[in-house]
Amino acid sequence: MAVWYSNLIDETPVTWVNDSYTTAFGNLDAYILDQLETEFGPQRFGAFWRSELPFEQAFLAAFDVSTGEWMQTWAQGTLGSYQARPVLTQSARFGGLLTIMLFGLIAGMWNRRRKVA
Repeated sequence: MAVWYSNLIDETPVTWVNDSYTTAFGNLDAYILDQLETEFGPQRFGAFWRSELPFEQAFLAAFDVSTGEWMQTWAQGTLGSYQARPVLTQSARFGGLLTIMLFGLIAGMWNRRRKVA
């Protein structure tokens, strides 16, 4: 069963890098089989589980959807979707603002000490 698990994760377009989780989805992927059976019914899940076909072909034959499409839909429903774009994190914005304020204060103090001769 562990091999099946890794195949399901490996065959999807969803990726995640985080050392604190044992898999790409943390503990959420422990319920993937249950969610497959709930969504498609016990007969179709049983046909997939007992199939002698290669993994991707068995999944497609039993559920009429590829593993990548199903996992993407599952991930969006479970984890939500995030638009990938270059955005600063909240801590980076706060740190940058503090840095600008600090340098502004230093420049103001420096300029205040200057005297015209």
